[in-house]
Amino acid sequence: MNVTLYRAADDDSITGLTCFSPKKSVAREYQNNRGFGGANLYRAEVECDDAAILDIRSECDADQVAALVELTGIDMGSVTADWLVVQERVAEALVSRGYRWVRLLDTYPVGAETWVYLYDGEDPELEQI
Repeated sequence: MNVTLYRAADDDSITGLTCFSPKKSVAREYQNNRGFGGANLYRAEVECDDAAILDIRSECDADQVAALVELTGIDMGSVTADWLVVQERVAEALVSRGYRWVRLLDTYPVGAETWVYLYDGEDPELEQI
């Protein structure tokens, strides 16, 4: 699969579990959400094998959480999927199952599609736009 993804950040480094959006307008929301985004807007052209993308998108966040718990065996109680997927143990468990990306519906902005990069493989190259 080839997809264009966007993110807001202060620089083009990718650290830990980095989140992207397929919509530039959603990434722009993070330009004013310090601690989660940054002043600059970036684009990445991503090529990834479909089998390496875990798609858990659901309008019911509990279903997204349940999918992560089922795959990883890690239950952290009453949390949101966007929080759970960026926990190191969860990400490591997903990478060990061959996943490089997770697609989910985020809590900010509500219902926005988010792609979480699990930092396995070649990092996406970011271009400032």
